Parts: sequence; structure tokens; C-alpha cells
Amino acid sequence: GTFAQAGYLNASGNIGAPGKILYLSFLQQPHSSAQFYEFEFHRGNLGDPGRIAGIGNDLANTTTVNLRAPNSAQTPFALGDTNVNFYVLRIDYHGGSDDVHVYRNPTCLDESDNAPALTMLGVADMSFNGLSMAAYLNGVTVSHDEIRLGTTWASVLGDPLAFVVQPTNQLAY
Repeated sequence: GTFAQAGYLNASGNIGAPGKILYLSFLQQPHSSAQFYEFEFHRGNLGDPGRIAGIGNDLANTTTVNLRAPNSAQTPFALGDTNVNFYVLRIDYHGGSDDVHVYRNPTCLDESDNAPALTMLGVADMSFNGLSMAAYLNGVTVSHDEIRLGTTWASVLGDPLAFVVQPTNQLAY
């Protein structure tokens, strides 16, 4: 595939070769900010045993959006809501503990003009071979759309006019 041809696969065949930077973007809209909804990264197994990281809320009695990485650690970076939110993740692969930058509703077309909502250096091995969207417990549902993986910031934004975040966090097309 495209990422293999670009040298993004590590020795195990997962996306995440040392020295590479991956950008991933997606839209997420939970119908509740309560536990549990998540955009998940998996390695080796698309079930819970293969989950290595995620963006969403997997914490009881909270309404925060968290980066779950490594799998058992939760780092809150935004208040949860039921709006459509646009996330861009930058993963810098180092061949072990990788760096993750999470942007929520970026407003500028250039990465350097946006401040990440969360930066975690050396957080976990973020190499993956599967993605999933999950919602369960308490009747929570979640919608995801426009999932993009790329090698540059611009490649995951799509049409620059398509994702203009409005002050209400609703996306204008």
C-alpha cells in the first residue's frame, strides 16, 4: 500500500517506522460527553486486547476528552461536548516511545499557526495496524467521519475550504 511504499511500516509490518511522522485526522461527534466513546488505535487485534491508544472519554464520572496512551493511561486535554469536533494527530515515530501532538478544531491551514491541545513526548509505542470506533456503556453513541491518514499536515486537512471550524465548533462546508 501507500504507506509501505513510502517506508512507513516498521519491522513488524505496522504503520510506525522510526524517523517517520504520520498525520491522522477525523471528525468525532458523541451524543453524550459521558463514558464511553473513542477513536481507537489497535495493534495485532481489533478487540480490546489489541487497543493501544485512543481519543475520547473512557473514564467514569468525567466529561473530558482524553488521550489514552499508553493503553491504561488517560490524559485529559479538553472538555467533552456533543458538537462535531475535528481532530488532527501528529505522531513522531522513534521506534519505541513515540511523540503525540493532538490538535482539536485547528483554525489555520499551517501546522505552525495552530497550538496543540496536548503534546506528549515519549508517551508510548504508537505503531498500529488497525483503527476502530467504539461506543458502549450508558447508551452512548458516537459518529466519526472524514478519517484521513497522510504524511503532511495539509494531506489530512483535505480541501482547505471544507474544514473551516466555526466558533460553535460546528463544521462549515
